[in-house]
Amino acid sequence: MPPWLLGWVRRGPGPWPVLPWLVILLIAPVSHAVGDGSVTELAAVAGVAVAFVGLVLPLGTDQVLRRPVALALVAAQMLLVGTGAVVWGDDWYAVFVLVAISAAVGLRTSVAPLMIIVIGTLSSLTIGFDTGAWSTGTVISVNCLLAGTATYFFYWLLAAVGELSRTQAQLAEAAVTQERLRFSRDLHDVLGHTLSVIVVKSEAVRRIARRDPDAAAAHAGDIEQIGRSALADVRETVGGYRRTTLAEEIVTARVALSAAGIRPEVGPVPDRLDTDVDLTLGWVVREATTNVVRHSGARTCRVGVTERDGRIRLVVEDDGRGGSPATGHGLQGLQERVEQMAGTLEIDASPPGFRLVVELPVERQRADA
Repeated sequence: MPPWLLGWVRRGPGPWPVLPWLVILLIAPVSHAVGDGSVTELAAVAGVAVAFVGLVLPLGTDQVLRRPVALALVAAQMLLVGTGAVVWGDDWYAVFVLVAISAAVGLRTSVAPLMIIVIGTLSSLTIGFDTGAWSTGTVISVNCLLAGTATYFFYWLLAAVGELSRTQAQLAEAAVTQERLRFSRDLHDVLGHTLSVIVVKSEAVRRIARRDPDAAAAHAGDIEQIGRSALADVRETVGGYRRTTLAEEIVTARVALSAAGIRPEVGPVPDRLDTDVDLTLGWVVREATTNVVRHSGARTCRVGVTERDGRIRLVVEDDGRGGSPATGHGLQGLQERVEQMAGTLEIDASPPGFRLVVELPVERQRADA
């Protein structure tokens, strides 16, 4: 769909598709009134035109006619057209179709189809009883039904397409927002841990550089390797291909904890974990041990993984100072990851120490499944 047409549909077509019918269907009664010089007939035509415009013009604005007002305008039109058909003859018959069109557009509710049927029926009865020409009344009635129904469904279809288009645009915006959140969370998880390890090793280099140059050089080599690894991780994260496993993150956690002077105590890791479960638990170990290195002041950090009754449980705890359980960006990102996997995350920051517990179903089970 061309952009200009798509924008027109999203905003709504307004009254313009039906306004030409006002001119077309009033040509005959206007000509008759002018030919007879009848001011009364011209006034009746003007009344029909005003009622029609009053019904369809709000389509171009944010205003909506209340149902009693709209029904009153349709009734006024029907009364004027019925009077015109009886008093001034067949030049007014086609104007019944105009009333049906205005009802289809102006009511814009479930009552509109019913009113179209009523208008078609009344037009046939009026013409039939007035002239006895029931065939003519039937033709006008059918025209009312066809024109009114077509107009009603035309506007209904455009409204549905516009709503779908707006929903599609909102979904696209939501997808972009979600991707931004995912990227910021992944970037924090990747760089937060890596930079913490670099800071710890840099402090170690500064402390031992004079008394043990060989050890300082070894730490400097580790910093170089970690920096290269971080660069690769960032590239993978930007590309959306970052994959980390529980086993890999536990190895990295051992290095980071040991470099910070914290003794790691790590239990066995279950084999053949579901890919998403393995990935999520890896992120948990990364973020939790990063917080231990940064904030705990602990001497020991324990990481344990157990599996029971179809659920896997990961516990990371230290013997440090504890603190507030308030979550930062990292822990908030973990909470989101765990919830996406239909899991639970518990934090106990009561001194001594800090304890984080995550439980996930062993099999992949998305929260929105």
